Order: sequence, then structure tokens, then C-alpha cells
Amino acid sequence: MSIPLSASPTVIVVAPQGFLASARRQVADLLGSLIVQEKPAPRTAPDLGAAAWTLASNNAVTVARTRLRDWVVADGPAQTTDTEAADRETADSGTADTECAWAAWTSEQMAAWNEPAGAIVTDVDSTLIEQEVIEMLAAHIGLEEQVAAVTERAMRGELDFEQSLRERVAVLKGLDAQTIENVSKKTTPTAGAQLLIETAHARGWKTYAVSGGFQQILDPLAARLNLDGAVANHLEVNDAELTGRVTGPIIDRQAKAKHRAQWTSNNQLPSLGLGDGANDIDLLTTATGGLGLQPKPALKAVADGTLSLRRLDAVAALLGWDVATEQQH
Repeated sequence: MSIPLSASPTVIVVAPQGFLASARRQVADLLGSLIVQEKPAPRTAPDLGAAAWTLASNNAVTVARTRLRDWVVADGPAQTTDTEAADRETADSGTADTECAWAAWTSEQMAAWNEPAGAIVTDVDSTLIEQEVIEMLAAHIGLEEQVAAVTERAMRGELDFEQSLRERVAVLKGLDAQTIENVSKKTTPTAGAQLLIETAHARGWKTYAVSGGFQQILDPLAARLNLDGAVANHLEVNDAELTGRVTGPIIDRQAKAKHRAQWTSNNQLPSLGLGDGANDIDLLTTATGGLGLQPKPALKAVADGTLSLRRLDAVAALLGWDVATEQQH
């Protein structure tokens, strides 16, 4: 697709001098005829940290999707020092040309992302993958909507997670265990997930998943994505049927933080937490930094940044890492 220069939107890259230079070059190279302008990061709000940044344009997201297939430019208001307000404006608008990704890092966090070893630890349902697995399982017995309503309340922090999990799993009693494998095959990694994992590995970082979902679903997904480790709840199976119970410790918000600490040698290595719901709060707040992917309000309140666009390779860009493009694979 060729875009006349006169019709090209302007992409404004806002970043501290010397930070994300490679990411800025990628934007310029990928967008080709689009006009790229660089402006210094705002310095009037110290709470933003040294690396607050955003990529903004009049309509760059839509154009980038059309031309690049697998790359979406993070899009949001450039002339603001209030990232929370900026994110609220863009995320709540519901329009394709106002999706954004932003993070407000401290100088210590910036330095951590450049360490030669570390870990990305991510939630699974609605973060690493597009779906909520328990809802997919419930769909086989016609209870998807009821289970989805409970899941939504739990992710908003309105229900105790363990209690809500046990109640939702109970409705699966009698479901053929083969359904687990069938559902596993239908899970879809979030766009850019593989690129984020490959980018992390290329830098010497490990990638892990910790889920309030189910190990039987997560194991094949972890193998497919080449994760370094994965932990979730275990569905109990007897006589080739689900019993409606889970066995072993529940992976709740405290357990997620515990596993993250173990994977980083008791916090000796830097880590980034990724999630979307209230069950991810401890994961994000105990990590070196945390990002919410279209997060529920409870998680959004504690995250260092958010993505209103569903692209996990945008996480790598927020860390200042070079990201391989689809064309390079």
C-alpha cells in the first residue's frame, strides 16, 4: 500500500534523549513515508520517571495495521505529562486510532531493563492468550455466560479468587477429560507474544507464566511458546472425567508473587510482571516493574504502565528493547 506524503499522518516520538533510539529508528523504517518527529520527554512531572514516553499520531495505528500487518504503533496523546489521564482518554475512547502503550519508569527501572539477565513473568488468561480457559471449558456444558460473569467479578477484585475458582470449577464436574486437550488446542497466544519471548531470550532474559487457570492447558502452551517455566492450578480427573475440584495449592495473587520471586533467585534478578486482573496485583507490585494489558481498574491503579492495544511485542518496545518484525522472521 502506498500512502501519499500529503496524506501521511505525523508520528511523534516522545522519549528521553538517548533512550529507545533503536525503537525510534524502527518506527521510522517501518512506517516509511510517514513523517516522524522526535520531541524530548516532558520533564515537568517528576513522578513520571526518566523514561516516560509514548508514540503518538493522528491516525498511525490504522495505517500501520494496513501496511505492516504485524506491527501496531503505540498511539496516544503526546503533549501531556499526565500519563494516567492520557491512558484514560485513549483506552476509554474505544476507537482504533487511539490505542496506546505507555510506561512511567524510574531511572532504577530503566537500568534494570538493560541488565544481561532477568525474567518476564506473565499471567496467562487474557494476557498471554486471548481467551479465558475456564469459560471455554464451561461452554461445553452451556454455562459459559454464567462462568464468565463470575470470572469478571473475580478479576475486578469483587470476589475472593480461591472461592470463585472453586465455584467455577465445580460446574465442570462430569466433563469429559478429553475436552481439556480440545480446548488447549483452541487457545490463541496474544499477538506479539512469540516476538516478546524471542526478544527476551535473545537478551539473556527468561520468560515464565503463572496462571490462576489450569496446568493441563498451560503445559502444551508453554512448550509451544518456548517458555522457561509455567505454573497453574491442577484440575482433578477421575475415570476420564473432571471431578469438579482442583488439587494442590491454589495459584492466587500471593502465589503468583511467590513463584516470581523463586524464578528470580529471591529477587536477585530484575523482573517484569504482566497481567490484566486483580489476581495479578502482587505479581506486578513485587516485581521490578509491572505492566497491565487492558487491565481491570484494580490492577491499573498499581501498574507502572498500561497497554490499551493487545500487542505483547509492544512490551519489549516499552522496555527499550529491539523487537524483531514479522518481515524478519
